[in-house]
Amino acid sequence: WDGLEDDRALFPARVNAFKNDEYFKHIKDWSTTTPSTIATSNYIQQCMLDRTMVPRDHINLFLNNSLYANNSFTMLDTLLHNLQPSHAKTLLEAVEQLSQLSMTTSKDATSYMQRVRSLAECLDAVDISQLMPLLANANLDKDRYPVLMCVVYLDIKLTN
Repeated sequence: WDGLEDDRALFPARVNAFKNDEYFKHIKDWSTTTPSTIATSNYIQQCMLDRTMVPRDHINLFLNNSLYANNSFTMLDTLLHNLQPSHAKTLLEAVEQLSQLSMTTSKDATSYMQRVRSLAECLDAVDISQLMPLLANANLDKDRYPVLMCVVYLDIKLTN
């Protein structure tokens, strides 16, 4: 995955195609490494730590974390979870983009509306109680308020 927003939905689809390949039919449980899946787990781990395959900010989740030391299936599952539109970081990014959305002369109406539909799809299941903290944080200075950004990125529920 190249890290581009436009390819965010494509990566999980490619992973599903990878899992459904005939070569991996012996793997019944993609949640944990077993003695029969060590070779596949090692291959996934190499891919997950390769900056040409996964962006560095996502790789950082796995470094110096014992949870992922010997279980690349968990590593892959975490990455896929973080790419889901329901993940707080993704929702915050969508709200930030929505709050800054504008039609420019360099964009045609089709690409503009495609972006609007993409943001709407991402925010589709969000209710107002989830949206308000995201809107409140969307345009905060990230350098000035890094703790608030970390709270949202770590998917911790914001409360008063």
